[in-house]
Amino acid sequence: MGKRLLFLFALNWLFLAFILAGCSTTNVHIMKLMSIPGGATVTLDGRSENKTPTKIALPLDNQDHYLYIKREGCSEVRKVFSNNQYPNKLTINLGCPAE
Repeated sequence: MGKRLLFLFALNWLFLAFILAGCSTTNVHIMKLMSIPGGATVTLDGRSENKTPTKIALPLDNQDHYLYIKREGCSEVRKVFSNNQYPNKLTINLGCPAE
């Protein structure tokens, strides 16, 4: 009987966890980031994120966030996002010299 009671207790907590997960709000905004040309290194608030094209998670915390996009031989582009004002999609032209 003890194992069955433990199983029902665990099942109850699992059900509650699923319910609460569905009710939670998201604390990030997902932005699709592309660059011309692609393959640029992306840094957000000093943390290396990925290479373009990519999706990045921007915190919804009403603070400034600093985005740096750089590719060797091209210009570095810096963007500052304030007050949770994020686009859904951003394409950055890195101004690379013609090959």
